[in-house]
Amino acid sequence: MAKAIHRKVSGSGEEGGNRIHGRPPIEKTKKKRVLMVDDEYLNRAAISRLLKSEGMQVQTAENAQKALELLGKEEFDVIVLDFDMPDMNGLELFWKMGENNKKNTIFYTSSEDESGKMEKTGRPRVGKKPELLILEIEKMEAKCS
Repeated sequence: MAKAIHRKVSGSGEEGGNRIHGRPPIEKTKKKRVLMVDDEYLNRAAISRLLKSEGMQVQTAENAQKALELLGKEEFDVIVLDFDMPDMNGLELFWKMGENNKKNTIFYTSSEDESGKMEKTGRPRVGKKPELLILEIEKMEAKCS
């Protein structure tokens, strides 16, 4: 998985550079501020790099506590939460965040078993596929326009 993401992100695949399936990057007039919360370094690094190549400003947090600290200091347009984290899972973190932050949250997970737990949040769930994450962010952007 990490190798596939690395190839996609580094531009060594057919798409090249900052393009996904030949699509131009997100408008760079107003950079989306994204907080990526994941306890796995490779996921944070690869997804962060991909989102940056799409013209977004990305901050990362390796655990829920760090995410809460960042959310207390800064504003983000999109918050991407990994569901499986050791200190506090993404759903617990979601309920601890302020209402302002909840509206732009995306759960980022690979397990179908977790879908039911997240349904009551009304937030989208995407698998661990970077392209799906980008598309979900673009949908949010379109709703806000």
